[in-house]
Amino acid sequence: MKENNTKSLKQELNTIQTAHQHIAKFVDDTIENIEQIKSWPESANALNEQILRLIKEHHKAQLEEQALQLRIKSSGNDKNVEDAFACIVENLHHLGCSLKPILDEDSQTLYMFDFGDNQSLTVQCNGGYIRLIDMSPPRQNFAQIKLFLEQSQDLIGLISSLGMD
Repeated sequence: MKENNTKSLKQELNTIQTAHQHIAKFVDDTIENIEQIKSWPESANALNEQILRLIKEHHKAQLEEQALQLRIKSSGNDKNVEDAFACIVENLHHLGCSLKPILDEDSQTLYMFDFGDNQSLTVQCNGGYIRLIDMSPPRQNFAQIKLFLEQSQDLIGLISSLGMD
């Protein structure tokens, strides 16, 4: 009988030790989870600060774009396209591109707006009129985009929309 009690006590002790190990692991896991949860507000605050900074930068860029639009409109469609280009060139970094003057086969100056990653558009400026010459990569709606630019002469709007693609 004493031997059965000893075996029974050993089994209970093993069960208790196993349960203790599970409880200890649970406590360790819980402590680890609590530490992770404590860091969440810091992460959330950092993300919120970054979002607010990006919103402010976006708003500032929109205001600068509107100012550019007004400068271009005030210069008139038929007057001073060079002024419009100068205005655009001054602020190209806000639009996410660079300007590269190039010559076509007839030695006429074309302007390529390079967005990087093989994305660009090329325009010609002739007599106060901006005309779309080429886009890279080619787009199925090129004719519609070209017509839009011909009718609106909104080069900044076109550049802005391409910079966000």
